[in-house]
Amino acid sequence: MISVRNLSFSYSKSGESTIGNMSFCVDSGEIIGVVGPNGAGKSTLMKLLSGNIKPDTGGIFIDDKELHSMNGKERAKRISYMPQDLQTPFPYTVEEVVEMGLFSREGISKEEKERIIREAIDMSGIFFLRKRPITELSGGERKLVFLAKIFTQNAGVILLDEASANLDIKHTANLLSALSKSSKENKKTVIAIIHDINIASRSCDKIIMIDKCNWIGPNPPGEIINHKNLEKFYDIDKSSYNILSNGLVEVAI
Repeated sequence: MISVRNLSFSYSKSGESTIGNMSFCVDSGEIIGVVGPNGAGKSTLMKLLSGNIKPDTGGIFIDDKELHSMNGKERAKRISYMPQDLQTPFPYTVEEVVEMGLFSREGISKEEKERIIREAIDMSGIFFLRKRPITELSGGERKLVFLAKIFTQNAGVILLDEASANLDIKHTANLLSALSKSSKENKKTVIAIIHDINIASRSCDKIIMIDKCNWIGPNPPGEIINHKNLEKFYDIDKSSYNILSNGLVEVAI
């Protein structure tokens, strides 16, 4: 379980807070979608949750242990993080990149390592890419490689920034299916920024909607996606869109 308690952060000490007094809990086995307009602080929230930046006030707790009290290896055993920028300057093969997720796992035999890597690659749907240099892959393919690396890391909390960006329909379905399986079968906590509010609605157990210091959730999609919240958080008039009977949002053209 991950617990966020009174979290606040600003890039400028004299400026407006990017994240303000945020508190929420996420249980094991849940998939949480983070949605909001551009520049809302979603990526900043992920950097805070991953420990890449420290909050000004408040704290983040993984199973009641404060995140910044952990050393790097201990943190890697508990949290895996896939940022937006997945640039890899060296031509490692896909298998080599996926193997890097094992650095925090000790006492594993060579045979067990090979099995873990193979299963992670299969789960991410990239078996046919396993011998390719990652520098030759598209942005969407690299995303699936780093997802496989996350699966080898086997941390209890999975953080994804712009999870479905740059993915076609097939790869989006593969990614969401793999995340759902990992969450439900292996009791992983998944928190993912998802640009498409309809994908978030369909694939997530709960949603957090954020616009800097304004936030709500995590609650079931039907409690978050409504006219009041869309107008407040996205500054959009309800004449510009429709909420369909199945809960999906349709832009009015």
